[in-house]
Amino acid sequence: MTMLPPGHALSAYRVVDEVQEVPEASLARLPRDQLHREAAKTSATLRDNERARRNKKPNVKQFFFNLGDYVLVGQVSEAFAKKLQVQWLGPRQIVTIVRDWVYRIEDLRNGAITTHHASRLKFFAARDLLVTQALTDHVAYVEGGHLVEFFLDCRFDRPTHSWMLRVKWLGIDFLEASWEPAADMATDVPVIVAAYLRKVSRGNGNVAKLKTALAISHPDVV
Repeated sequence: MTMLPPGHALSAYRVVDEVQEVPEASLARLPRDQLHREAAKTSATLRDNERARRNKKPNVKQFFFNLGDYVLVGQVSEAFAKKLQVQWLGPRQIVTIVRDWVYRIEDLRNGAITTHHASRLKFFAARDLLVTQALTDHVAYVEGGHLVEFFLDCRFDRPTHSWMLRVKWLGIDFLEASWEPAADMATDVPVIVAAYLRKVSRGNGNVAKLKTALAISHPDVV
């Protein structure tokens, strides 16, 4: 005897108050979503394993850059016969570390910020390198494909009514030196122009006249 009050025979069964219909699309989506999650997890694991395997190779170096480091940025371009080649531009400076493999880079010439993967970066110099005008001049001409080494001579070009400087390009033979507008050179490589004016101004009438002309258009160079 349990000494409990008698109950109704049907009280042992739970009565459902409301029946909700589940759409067939939702039923089909459940296994599909689970499949996608498992596939994404598997893919991530395979990528991590492959990266770890590659980094263990003796000829592979895994670089982690620091905030403020100067780097060269690899830009992929289409070369001859539809083949891709990487051109290294810079130096540029790391200003933000997004994560171990992703960095935001500042262009020293105009302050533009771009985002790059570590595989497209390589060290240029330590982060305590001083950014001088000469360095930004170097950046401007390296990325343009040419680097001014020094100036050989100057002359006044009557057809264009402008002063010209004969440029010796770094890595290019003297025979290929070219005449370039002095005003352009004073804008692009002011430090090198100023050094040329100081070095050869004495006893050179053309340089003295060039210096006078630039004193009006580019007073910061003279």
